[in-house]
Amino acid sequence: MRVPICFVVCGAGLLAACAEVAATGLVPQIAVPATLLETADIRLEDDGRCVTGTIVAPAVTETITQQVEVIPAELDATGAVTRPAVFRNQQVERIVTPAQRDTFETLCPPAFTPNFTASLQRALMARDAYAGPINGIYDARTGEAVRLFQNTNGPNSQIIARTTAQDLGLVALSSGQLDTLDLPQDPAPLDL
Repeated sequence: MRVPICFVVCGAGLLAACAEVAATGLVPQIAVPATLLETADIRLEDDGRCVTGTIVAPAVTETITQQVEVIPAELDATGAVTRPAVFRNQQVERIVTPAQRDTFETLCPPAFTPNFTASLQRALMARDAYAGPINGIYDARTGEAVRLFQNTNGPNSQIIARTTAQDLGLVALSSGQLDTLDLPQDPAPLDL
């Protein structure tokens, strides 16, 4: 006897797969490709912007050895030690300097659709920054292309910065950014 079971996995998009399970109740493993965005730390700020960060400098730690009392000393009625305390050495790691993060504005996760990611892949490919498939999956290959592309004037991150997405023409510019563009005041009419 076979029983149909449907699995739904959430990630950058929805993936639905149905499998038949033998009456033994064993469920087969379904391989789902992980995307880079599933592990990204993208936070929504109070002002509605989404931000993420990349580690600029790792934490500096040190390991110290300290003695920890395992069995306390035994004392007689006069306060003299009848049996000394027993100690053991314990190594403890402590942070000397915390990691330094560079926080930057990115797109909010709903924007990272397969269509957006495919457009990102095409935009990077047009600039000779990506040579992978145009598949709409924000995978490690796409993330590395983003990191290399924006490393010259953006964050050193595999997550695309909003400014990089704007530079690539993938998202709209803000009204303040439009005001800074050097556009002619009265463009000449087109001869058709």
